[in-house]
Amino acid sequence: MEKKLSSKYIHIYMSISCVFIRLTGKALKLFPFALVMLFTVLFYFMPENVICDIISEWQRSDVSDRIRVIRLYLGTTFLCTWAAVFLEFLCSDEFLPGKRLNKNEEENNG
Repeated sequence: MEKKLSSKYIHIYMSISCVFIRLTGKALKLFPFALVMLFTVLFYFMPENVICDIISEWQRSDVSDRIRVIRLYLGTTFLCTWAAVFLEFLCSDEFLPGKRLNKNEEENNG
């Protein structure tokens, strides 16, 4: 009985690990696109005074502060990308088979 339980838990752990690896792979594929898009969206929606403050602080800062800002930007972008991929997974058939959000569109078209 012990072997069956342990192999069952190993199987569950492996399936969760495979999903996590697949989602991380998708996030890494979208990461270069997200670097450009996040910067563009932030630049478009930020007020001018915030952008001016960022530029003036960037010019006055030393190398370590600039590296800190770049690392913050890269980390934020990766987290946003990972969240988008995870939400896409939650709305897919892999997570909830037969309960997709756009199921009605397929019935109306088909």
